[in-house]
Amino acid sequence: MSSVAICLKNVSRSFVSRNGNVTAVRNLSLQLGAGRFVSLLGMSGCGKSTVLNLTAGLLTPDEGTVEIRGEPLAGLNRHATYLFQHDVLLPWKSILENVIFGLRLADAPRVAARDSGMHWLNRMGLAHVAARYPHQLSGGMRRRVALAQNWILNRPLILMDEPFSALDVHTRLQMETELTALWQADAGQTRTVLFVTHDLEESIRLSDEVIVLKSSPGASLVAHYEVDLPRPRDGIALKENSQYRALYRALWNDLQADGRSPQ
Repeated sequence: MSSVAICLKNVSRSFVSRNGNVTAVRNLSLQLGAGRFVSLLGMSGCGKSTVLNLTAGLLTPDEGTVEIRGEPLAGLNRHATYLFQHDVLLPWKSILENVIFGLRLADAPRVAARDSGMHWLNRMGLAHVAARYPHQLSGGMRRRVALAQNWILNRPLILMDEPFSALDVHTRLQMETELTALWQADAGQTRTVLFVTHDLEESIRLSDEVIVLKSSPGASLVAHYEVDLPRPRDGIALKENSQYRALYRALWNDLQADGRSPQ
């Protein structure tokens, strides 16, 4: 198995709009090591989600190549799961049925799939809502269901597109803690997370590495930072850490250079 989970080589991607071609990604090269938690940080509209979709195989590059675990990506990325910004739970299926939906699509036996689904619901503290439906759950609970839905498939790459942006601050911090606990508990050495965000603090709290993108036009690499802070990371205590403050200021300055104020 390659020690490189994701490699983009001189990738460009444009879209056709009413005003002509719009370049979303321009000559971008990235390399992510296996087992790392990496955030793509940048302002809205800088091409972060396009990079994620290229990695997922939902889009193909106009130029350049995308490699996954040392192999060129052709079609959908079967090594990855994708946690979207908005809920994609099926409203007519129970919570348990939603969690095991991917397993059932892969022809897993129903009994084994249900046992695995209940294991993950227990792990997420949601066993008591297994028979309920998505509309009966809070936003935070639905996000936990989505995490279980992704983790149950046991794939080596997790793609996340601002998955907690719609949550209130308290719930968001809880979800970040649960996400990193999941990743560290059984996947920290093998499972790679590529996490899209425009939140500076979130990127530092979660990541091993932060990659800063800007549009100029089209997503291009501004900077690549290692986050050498001990885990677990308490959001309040972090703000008193001099390394955290230095990294926050560096990220702030990078985003300011894009001509807009970061959120």
